Amino acid sequence: MPNTTTVAEIGALLHKYQCPLSYHAVRTRILGSLARYDSVACPLSVILRFWDGAFPDLANFSQAHDVYQALGVTLWQELSKHRLSHEPFKSLEMSLTPLSTNLDVSGMVRVQEIEGFIAGIFDDGEETELPWPAFEAVTHLGDIRTTFFGLSKLMKRASETPGNIDKIAQIIKHMAILTSVMEVEIHATVLSCWASQKVVIAQPRLQQNEWWAWREPSLLNVTDHGSLAVC
Repeated sequence: MPNTTTVAEIGALLHKYQCPLSYHAVRTRILGSLARYDSVACPLSVILRFWDGAFPDLANFSQAHDVYQALGVTLWQELSKHRLSHEPFKSLEMSLTPLSTNLDVSGMVRVQEIEGFIAGIFDDGEETELPWPAFEAVTHLGDIRTTFFGLSKLMKRASETPGNIDKIAQIIKHMAILTSVMEVEIHATVLSCWASQKVVIAQPRLQQNEWWAWREPSLLNVTDHGSLAVC
């Protein structure tokens, strides 16, 4: 598969091999893995986790190559650029109008983008260490995720009630503003972790009190709250 792989092609590949994650969640999960300050992410190990640790059934080496080329090379390289300050992260583009169908799904896409990013940073664990700026940004992302979850429910109710065009338009506007904030917080996390990763490589003996652990035992449960602890 050439390096000109498109979003549609990657989405079709994920669907073909029954990946439990959609393209938008795969994308942010890779970005979260790239942002981890304490290790060098291995593309293959990250990709395997999309299928719960085991590669999908593939007929031959060519198919395995296509999957790795699309996710571990093309998409990986595309997302790596966001470790630069002048390459801000942008969420999956969605063109919404009050007359669009399944409007509530758009809010859940943002929820899943945040969940994918956090899962990548936490490496599927329950605890990780973050530099303070990244900790603040991740905490804000938790709040943003909860808000998107609520907006999705609000959008669903509004869409099911006739004559709510103005209300739906207002919700779409709020979601667009919140998406911009989400993008800023994700990029801030990536920049903070990447800067710290370079420091760790150059000077591994950092004082423990310069780092914080952020725990989220059940990220998928919107009623749970993370707890803050000093390392």
